[in-house]
Amino acid sequence: MWQHAREDFIGANSATANIRLRLNPSEEQCKEVLRLVSELERELAVGRMPDHARLDAMEHELVASAQVLLKAEWMRVRKGELVYRVAKAVAAFAMLAGVVLLVYAVLASAVMP
Repeated sequence: MWQHAREDFIGANSATANIRLRLNPSEEQCKEVLRLVSELERELAVGRMPDHARLDAMEHELVASAQVLLKAEWMRVRKGELVYRVAKAVAAFAMLAGVVLLVYAVLASAVMP
């Protein structure tokens, strides 16, 4: 039995380690995902026969929490870091100022003979 399940346990252990390494344990949404991963690990502990209905419910809860976390992270990435947002605003202002100065220069040269 162990030989058949060994690869599955190794894969699950590797996946949980990767999840833990990528999440910030001080953020609330990450704490929830980490809590659910720990619960799942306890349920899959070697020497116990897992309750498949409970595993299914835990999986759905973990996926739902992970989706909320991923959506929040995507919004943060899409918004950009503070330095990027400031640089973008300065660049937009510089372009607008350049266009205004160009229009002023063209109009001023057209008015002066």
